Amino acid sequence: MGLILRKRYSMPCHAALFNLHASLLPRWRGAAPINRAIMAGDAEAGVMTMKMEEGLDTGPVALTARVTVGADETAGEFA
Repeated sequence: MGLILRKRYSMPCHAALFNLHASLLPRWRGAAPINRAIMAGDAEAGVMTMKMEEGLDTGPVALTARVTVGADETAGEFA
């Protein structure tokens, strides 16, 4: 479940905040993105680090890490 922080809490002292999202956006958002990728038969999954903005999952991507999903791999094995 995503959460939009109020601006006064999310940007103290003009510092940049980053969010680690457990999916390769924008394909999978919401709950259980890794499970959804595996159930859909995606060949890869991963995480993205992005700068937080006022919207939900709207900031620019800073880093991406991709991992190949095995044909018979489960979410428990993937973690």
